[in-house]
Amino acid sequence: MPKKTLKNLLLILAGAVIGAAIVLALPGKYRAGFSAQAAYVEVINKSNFGIAGLKILHKFGAVTHGRIETGRRVTIPIYAGGEGSYKIEVTLDNGALLKGGLGYVEAGYATEEIVINSGITSIYKAIR
Repeated sequence: MPKKTLKNLLLILAGAVIGAAIVLALPGKYRAGFSAQAAYVEVINKSNFGIAGLKILHKFGAVTHGRIETGRRVTIPIYAGGEGSYKIEVTLDNGALLKGGLGYVEAGYATEEIVINSGITSIYKAIR
């Protein structure tokens, strides 16, 4: 095989390997186009108890999250699929089950779910 052909073949192979590595390094949600269809739920724990766990139920399924200490916040993306809705269930360390959620969201919406001892307050924050 001529040197020029071998060199070109090696360059093509190197490009393919580098391209595959870049795609595989991206988080799965970006590879699947998830971020374009996501709504973002920020959960803020202002209760006197840690959150033992939470579940966000939406029309495409559910997202769960583990422990959130008092005073901490986490942002959880959910698949909105253009438009949808969600409900949130939070279990506090004292065993209380709190329920809330805004109901309607669209892709790109950002919301806040503020957890206090007696319930959950929902706020539309912004459109990303």
